[in-house]
Amino acid sequence: MNWRVAWEMDRGIVNPANASMVKVFGSETAIAIYRLLLDVVGASGIVRDDSPGAVLEGALEFNYRQFQINTFGGGVNEIQREIIAMAGLGMPRVPR
Repeated sequence: MNWRVAWEMDRGIVNPANASMVKVFGSETAIAIYRLLLDVVGASGIVRDDSPGAVLEGALEFNYRQFQINTFGGGVNEIQREIIAMAGLGMPRVPR
């Protein structure tokens, strides 16, 4: 999906629904992957890199925190879903 959006933008095609899909899918998939990794590693996976007992130099803990930020950085995922509904599926705008 990401490569398609990049290819379209290179050709002057702008589809906000596709860009929003990439953002929502990417950020939420990354969180799911890191949750699974933390389940595998266990409690030591949430230990920060500067603390004793940190596994993988604290990379799991750090990246899990960073990807949580991605759910609202660059546009809150709930709003991105509304863009997908309106621009991609032709649904009416959500009343506020």
